[in-house]
This record gives sequence, C-alpha cells and structure tokens, in this order.
Amino acid sequence: MRKTIIINTSNLRKGGALQVAASFVREAANVKSIDFYVVLGRASANIISADDYKGLDNINILSVGIHPADTLLAIFKFRSALSNIEKQIKPDGVITIFGPCYWKPKVPHIMGFANGYLLYEDTYFFTVWQEWRMWKYKLKKKIHQYLLKREASLYWTETEDCKIRLAKFVNKPLQHITVATNNCSNFFRDTYYEVFPGLPPAKKVPRLLYISSYYPHKGFELIPAVLKRLKEKALDIELVITIETDDYERLFSDFDNVINLGAIDPKYCPDIYRKSDIVFVPTLLETFTAVYPEAMYTQRPILTTNLPFAQDICGDAALYFNPESTEDAVNKVQQLVSNGSLRDQLIANGLERLKMFDLPEERFSKVLNAVME
Repeated sequence: MRKTIIINTSNLRKGGALQVAASFVREAANVKSIDFYVVLGRASANIISADDYKGLDNINILSVGIHPADTLLAIFKFRSALSNIEKQIKPDGVITIFGPCYWKPKVPHIMGFANGYLLYEDTYFFTVWQEWRMWKYKLKKKIHQYLLKREASLYWTETEDCKIRLAKFVNKPLQHITVATNNCSNFFRDTYYEVFPGLPPAKKVPRLLYISSYYPHKGFELIPAVLKRLKEKALDIELVITIETDDYERLFSDFDNVINLGAIDPKYCPDIYRKSDIVFVPTLLETFTAVYPEAMYTQRPILTTNLPFAQDICGDAALYFNPESTEDAVNKVQQLVSNGSLRDQLIANGLERLKMFDLPEERFSKVLNAVME
C-alpha cells in the first residue's frame, strides 16, 4: 500500500529555510513510490510553484494563507487549518522543514531544527547581542522550548553538535534526532540554470557577494565600517546583498557600491554566485548555512568570520577574519583580491570539503526514512 507524507512549509517566513523547503519538494518529486502533500504558507508559496509539479502524480500542492505569527487568534486558525488537512489526507507521517510549527499532528512527525539563538548562548554572538538579556527573548525561548518538545517526537539537525545540544534542550533521546547536513541544492548541479534579470553587469572591480536575509546574527552591522575603510585605502569593490529595502536603507544608503537585490528565488542563486568574485560571510552565529557549500560548488573563495562554527564547516576552504577588527576584515579582503594563488587554493580546498556534506537527495532520504521507520 502506498504511503502518504505531508511536507509542511507553512510556518516558514524567510531566509535559508525557504531554500531547504524548495530542495525538499524537488527531491520528493523523485520518490515516485510515495504520495506527498506539500503545504505551502505565504512565504514558501513565493518560491514553490504548483506549475513546476504539474503532471507529477506523487506531488500535491496545498496552501494555508494564515501564519501563526500574525495574531494570537491566527495561531488557533493555523492549527485548525493544518489539522483539517491531516484529517482529509490521513498521512502516514509529517515532515516539517524547521520548527516550531505551532501544530501537533497525530501521526509521526519529524521536525527540522536550525535556530542557533536557542542553543548557543555560550558563543561569541551573545557577547555582542544584548537583547538576549531582555524578558521578551527569555519568554520566547521558553515558549519555543515548550513547542519543540510538544509538537514532535523526531527531529533532524544539520550538525552533530546541534543534535547534542537540541537533545538536552528538549529532553529527548539522541536516537530520536537525525543528522542530515546541509548543502547547496540541486539547482546548482543543473547543467542549465536560470539567469537573474535584476543584477547589473559587473564593473571592473572585484564583486563581493553575501546572500542572506537580515537577522541580527548575520553580521550586516559589521559591513559599513569595512566599506568605509576600504574606500579610505582606495580599494574599489562592489558588494551585492539580498535584504529587505528597509534594512538596506538603514545600513547602506550612504554607499554607492552596494547593490541590493532584495529577496531572491533560489533558482537564481547559481547565476548570482557565478557573477561574483568573492563570497563574503560576516555571520556571527550559525548552526549551518548553505552559503558555504554554495560558494564552494560555484568555485568562489570564501571570506568569513574566525569563529568555531565557520571553521567547523569550512576548514581550510575559507579565509578568516576577526569579527572584532574592521582592519583585519579589510586586510583579508585586500589579501584575497590581490593573491590569485590564495583564491585558487581556497577554491580547490572547497571542492574537496564539499565531499563531507550530504547531497540534497541524501539529506531528504535521511529525513524521510526517519519519519517512516
């Protein structure tokens, strides 16, 4: 008898989680022996199109127009909508891309987890981000802890360290948590990739790229000082970013060498990487970020923060700078721009490093198998 699985993306809002959702649905389409019902929310509906899966008998696209963060009442409407879908479909299991999802299905439920704010208060970011001391953060942490523990019996994380920390946080056995490492999606491996229409032709200066939504931990506040110092040292560069207009205006309105593309569809990412020279990642906190393997796959050298999570993921495939030192960041940009041998060595190391990460189909298979056992 054919199995039926719900892939729940309805609680997602922005960032890399949406890329993971798009990748999961793409991989599910290749598992012809299982019927998948993909539940979209407002954000995921912008990057996952029912038209892309027309004619595939095993992929069914549904949508929920309510988000649990809208209002307190919306939480109950959201839960009701998902429970009604579960009642109609009668699935054998549910995969939620990342939680908490504000809903507890009645069938086996595996939920992804990648929220470093909840697990990594002993790291550098929490020495510079003071909001963690506020009651709102502490209350939100307690609520998320409760929801994560209540809503699922199975989980998946992207690193072994996150698995160990999550098990302690939700008081669940380690064997209930699967590690499935992140990677660039198969959009990057396609022979043909979509050309992004909104990226101006490169000037005759090095182009740095940082593909990320804005969050406090992403290190965007470090960038203006670096740009100013580069200008003082007469090193012309161009920076491409992908944040909301309000954040761009707040941080970069004084700079004429910053191009903001806004939120982009993941299918355009391969083209944008290939039209850049250096991937600049000033992030201060991650469980994992696909930006690293994406840069490695497209053979772009990485400049990132000298922090344990970055070193664990990148190893010798990145050049590192001290996040507390603007001058160090500037010097490392100069070093990468001027040293072709260094760029080539980082690229070669990155191609080797990629072999450590699960392919998208392997990651999806691990999560699917865990919920179906």
